[in-house]
Amino acid sequence: MADQRWLPYYGDIPATIPYPDITLYEGLTRTAAEHADHVAVEFLDGRVTYGRLEELVNSAARGLWALGVRPGDRLALLIPNMPHAAVLLYAANRLGVAMSLFHAEAGSRAVSAHLTDFDPTWMAVSDEHVGGVLRLLSAHSVRGLVVCTYRDFGRHAAVKRMQRMRRRSNVDLGGIRGASGRNGSSGETGREAPPVFAWTSFMQLGAHLDLPAHREVHDPDRLAVVLYTGGTTGAPVGVMHTDRQLNAVALQTQVQGPLLAGQGLLSLVPLSHGYGIAVAVHAAVSAAALSIIVPHFTSRELARLVRRRQPEYLVGVPETYIGLVFDRVFRLTRHRARMGAFCGGDRLAKSVRERFELIVRRRGGAIGIREGYGLTETVTACATMPDSDSRPGTVGIPYPDTLIGIAEPACSADERRGDPAWLADGELGEILVSGPTVMQGYWRREDLTRRAFHVGTDGRTWLRTGDLGRMDADGFLSIVERIPDQPAVPGTRIHPGLAEVALNEHVEVLEACVTARVDGSAVVLTAHVAPVDTDRDPRWLEQHLRDALESLDEEQRPVWYRFHTRLPRTLGGVIDRRRLRRERTGCRDRRGETWAPT
Repeated sequence: MADQRWLPYYGDIPATIPYPDITLYEGLTRTAAEHADHVAVEFLDGRVTYGRLEELVNSAARGLWALGVRPGDRLALLIPNMPHAAVLLYAANRLGVAMSLFHAEAGSRAVSAHLTDFDPTWMAVSDEHVGGVLRLLSAHSVRGLVVCTYRDFGRHAAVKRMQRMRRRSNVDLGGIRGASGRNGSSGETGREAPPVFAWTSFMQLGAHLDLPAHREVHDPDRLAVVLYTGGTTGAPVGVMHTDRQLNAVALQTQVQGPLLAGQGLLSLVPLSHGYGIAVAVHAAVSAAALSIIVPHFTSRELARLVRRRQPEYLVGVPETYIGLVFDRVFRLTRHRARMGAFCGGDRLAKSVRERFELIVRRRGGAIGIREGYGLTETVTACATMPDSDSRPGTVGIPYPDTLIGIAEPACSADERRGDPAWLADGELGEILVSGPTVMQGYWRREDLTRRAFHVGTDGRTWLRTGDLGRMDADGFLSIVERIPDQPAVPGTRIHPGLAEVALNEHVEVLEACVTARVDGSAVVLTAHVAPVDTDRDPRWLEQHLRDALESLDEEQRPVWYRFHTRLPRTLGGVIDRRRLRRERTGCRDRRGETWAPT
């Protein structure tokens, strides 16, 4: 695996990057010292410069210290995309406190599971979540809450405008919002509720306290954040990352643009994900760029924001771009300022890529959507499409200092000893990743950590991703499916992902996925398709899709086709395959008629 055949496609991107021996907090102070007057964050028409951001971080660190938070403690956040996340990330890092972010739209069961697993000592929650959180805390040891509001950073008029948009568009906020328990109790047990501090009061605590020297309580090799996996193929698991992994992915992302000081970055990914916190916050800070943070949005509001703010970079998931390309405001917006658009989280259909590129070209721009591949275990992306060569059906080439290879899946501990069983170009196997962004391990799950890592005879550590894919002779990576998505039938090698890749390259498909159902000794594949034109006759479309898959072996082709207006997605923006599997198999058109497969 010493052969990095993808290097000729790097262009101006360096093959290796010098990573500074600093913590997250030290990175912020460096940027603030050099770019104090540059705007760091924009949120609901409110702006915070890097100089002011450093002041807020230090105030928050003193506030945490005054509350009794000490090195080794744990801070959890349950807020939508808000600047508080950036402030508390660096404040916790200043004190040597590990932080975890929970998805703001997670339900009571998911939040309770996160609380049990991460066991935070303090929490920061939005004012819309505080009641629901208090009802859960009777079974947990959280010492207190800091309550964050939109008005802490946003301007009054913009906050009211956003709230009207939510009501008018019936934005489904989900989550555990609600009023607190009566008489100051927490939940049904009557346990005394922990103290609750408003953000403005919290920021004034400890104003005259002296904090210990930063390097006495933290260093780049200590735990910085615990990010939870999306749980698409199992229960969410905490992933541990140090400052070094976050610094590495920030710099690797920065050189992809390149993202420069003062440029605008609009990310629509939840900050609870590595993709969000590493790109929208830390990569922006490392580059002294402007991060535009949006708590809630519709496609129309997002298009208006792009037209008004003209950010150089867009970062989103497939659902983000699907909404934009069909929005009239976005189609009429000038795109000369656009320098990059990145997409991750799931497959992006060819029809969406081409529509986006056509819109941008017609309105003065010259960029396409660059897809990537990554997972929480590598913080975020570890591969992306190069500017110099866009290859349909692939997710691009590895990041600088990152090695990716294809090997036989390892089912036992013996198979994880010695060198991986590498496969030839074009062969289908498990994707292995090695590089500076690979996780430290799973939070409190040594068993999973041991299974995830493979140490070669040369001492190099490889992460077994659990994803099946292939790599071509030039090093371009294609993703087929998750190994757990394979049907468990002895003697068969059915790969639903092969048909899924082909369907997403069809011009009539907006989004598609293929699920498998075991029927005795046979495997039945069902294609779930959202067409670009919902007025198309589904029988006509089905036949065209079947014709497009003729090159696949018969057992790899779907038996059933089911058409949807849109496919359901998880909180992470990934197609919800579990939900689709639970639906009754069959083909149904818009009139509710069902017919057998041909």
